[in-house]
Amino acid sequence: MLQENPKNLLVKDYGEVVLIVPYFMKRPLDMMLLVKDSSKCYLHQLNEIEQQQVSQAIQEALRLLLD
Repeated sequence: MLQENPKNLLVKDYGEVVLIVPYFMKRPLDMMLLVKDSSKCYLHQLNEIEQQQVSQAIQEALRLLLD
């Protein structure tokens, strides 16, 4: 997904996680939060830095949606 998605649909790169608008959305009203390490499938597998970045990305995405 990260390799196929155009750079202009990247909302923000947090380091270990990215917030993107998926390229396959006909109407770009949704965002996806992706962890760059695709071997991690569950939140409990994330290290502390990744957890902080996920939390920050969710906060900022909600702020964008509520404004």
